Parts: sequence; structure tokens; C-alpha cells
Amino acid sequence: MAERVRNRARAFGRQVGVLVDLQGPKIRISRLKNGGVELTEMDPFTLDAALADDEGDNHQVGVD
Repeated sequence: MAERVRNRARAFGRQVGVLVDLQGPKIRISRLKNGGVELTEMDPFTLDAALADDEGDNHQVGVD
């Protein structure tokens, strides 16, 4: 889309700035002890900012 705007601006001899709204912060999970888990529907699962890296399991995982 930005390229289309720039092409049209160029055709009219103008310069146009393109403002992009970037996505906000994301929750990133830490690594899991066994590389992965399978979650069961309705079982509790906690995102814990205090949990050490590599300590995640099928009940909880650390977040950055």
C-alpha cells in the first residue's frame, strides 16, 4: 500500500510521508522444560513473570 501511495505522489511530483501504526507490546513466553506441552481445555495454566526461564510445564510458564 505504501508503494502505491509513493507511486502516485511521484506521478504528481510530490513527496508523501507514510505513517505506520506498529503493534504494541507482546507477551512472550519463556522456554519450557521439555520443549513443549499439550494443554487440556479448562485446566488452569498460569503466565508467571517470576518463573525462571526453562521452568515452564503443563501448569505454568514464565513470561518476558
